[in-house]
Parts: sequence; structure tokens; C-alpha cells
Amino acid sequence: MLCKRILISLGAAALVIPLIHCGSKHDSDEKYVLISANLQVPYWQTAGAGFSQASSQLQVRSDFVGPNTYDPKAEVEAFERAITQKPTGILVSAADPNILKDSIDKAIAAGIPVITIDSDVRGSKRLFFIGTNNYQAGVIGGQRLANDLKGKGNVIAFSIPEQTNMAERLRGYRDALEAHPQIKITRVVDIKGDPRIAYDTTTQILANDKKEHIDALFVWKRCLEKKSREC
Repeated sequence: MLCKRILISLGAAALVIPLIHCGSKHDSDEKYVLISANLQVPYWQTAGAGFSQASSQLQVRSDFVGPNTYDPKAEVEAFERAITQKPTGILVSAADPNILKDSIDKAIAAGIPVITIDSDVRGSKRLFFIGTNNYQAGVIGGQRLANDLKGKGNVIAFSIPEQTNMAERLRGYRDALEAHPQIKITRVVDIKGDPRIAYDTTTQILANDKKEHIDALFVWKRCLEKKSREC
């Protein structure tokens, strides 16, 4: 699943520039901006590399910006700064769609095309969304989990509930597990975009396994990715 998601991001990053510019001839004065919620995550560094490669091939300028830690408000600030530069187009993955919507609409009103990637901002005026069907990904994950647990067990989920794509995946898991009433999601851990929370919580769970009796954990690897602590 992670490999598929990386390929989607690379493909989106490579395609977004011609899509924004309607496939016409490009000019060296054009500038495109990719905005991430966390520049240090390897997943987004890979997408950034694809974006840079596409801009180089098309001989246009590009910039990959955003906070160095998971910070939805800082992402909005990066988006607002990008608007002031009047780029040819913006590609963004929303950490918190509720606080990014107005900025996207502002960019569109200023004549700057915006495409969302990986995590959408529904209800905004963005051109369109490129990414995984996150709900279906959750359903598939839930079905696989139920199969591995043979239809019975206690499960803990690691997520970022306020982030749309994460919430949709969790909803997919829940719906898939409804067919297996003996599997219970006992709690959802909000890792707040910090891999240390996931690591420390997992350590505590393993230490208290006899008390809590947990049969499985499920987490999206991108939540954990950090060079110093791979899952």
C-alpha cells in the first residue's frame, strides 16, 4: 500500500504542472509550488523529488515548501506566503482541511490554480483532487486485518483524526470490521503527526499487554516515517 501511495504521489507531482497549465507550451517564468504539512517525512520528500524532476523537464521553476514538523497552521502560513508570490499553480496536501479552505479559495479568486493531493479539501474551489480512495484503502485494510485475526481480537488504531485522509481510512476500517463483531477497536491513538507518540505508545502497550490484551495494532506507515525511527 505504501509503495502504491508513493507511486501515486510521484505520478501526481510529475503530472500536475502540465495539468495546471492545460498542456500548452511552458515558459521559463512559470513557477509552481508544492506545499506539504511536514517536509521531513520521507514520503513527501519522494513526492517533492518527483515535482522537482517534472519542473526541470518542463524548464519551469518550482518550490517545495511547508513546516519541518507536523503543523497544520504553519502549512496554512506557507500557503499564504505562496499566494503572495503569485505562482502559476499550487499543489497541496491538507493537514487540516477546515483551516486551509479559505486560503485555497483565496488563491483561486486571485487566478492561481490549486490542486489537492493525498488529502483533499472538500467544499473548496480547488480544481480537483489527486490521490488514493482513502475510504476504500481502509476497507481493504480492515478486511485483511480480520482475515489475519481469524475474525476475533482487540485492536488499537493509530491515526490523526482531524486529517481527512486518515479519518476516511479509519472509517473504512470500522465499516469493514462491522462484519466481524468479535473484533473490537478498543481505542484510537491520536499521534498528532509525531512519530515519537506512536513509538512511545506502542512501547507502553507491549509492556502492559497482559492487562490490555491487544491482538493487533494498525497504523499507516507514513504516520511514523522519520529517518531516526522507522516503524
